[in-house]
Amino acid sequence: MYEAARAVVPNRGELAQLTGLPVATTNDGLVDQARLLGCSGAVIITLGPDGALIVEHDQVVAVPARRVDAIDTTAAGDSFCGALADALVGGASTRDAVAWATRAASVTVTRRGAQVSLPTRADLAD
Repeated sequence: MYEAARAVVPNRGELAQLTGLPVATTNDGLVDQARLLGCSGAVIITLGPDGALIVEHDQVVAVPARRVDAIDTTAAGDSFCGALADALVGGASTRDAVAWATRAASVTVTRRGAQVSLPTRADLAD
């Protein structure tokens, strides 16, 4: 179904909808569901405060999120996907791109609103 996709980025609930299965409650269950998609690239499952899980070929990598005091999760997914795309287009590895994306989403959830909560590169500088 997703043979030509470089990356598919569902959250737990979206992955369940894509596979027609109940929401997986373990990482092993998420990996099994991700593999059902037949993606030739990576399936990157967003896990909210738990970061993300990369399922790529025969590898599985958990990428933790920074611990923050979240006040509004409205734009977290959009922030994650935008930062992920930016990093991948810039030549980052999948692992590095997902780390960058979780960092961006972690900043986003500490702000109220949608578009106004999206971080700039300067906001993400160490």
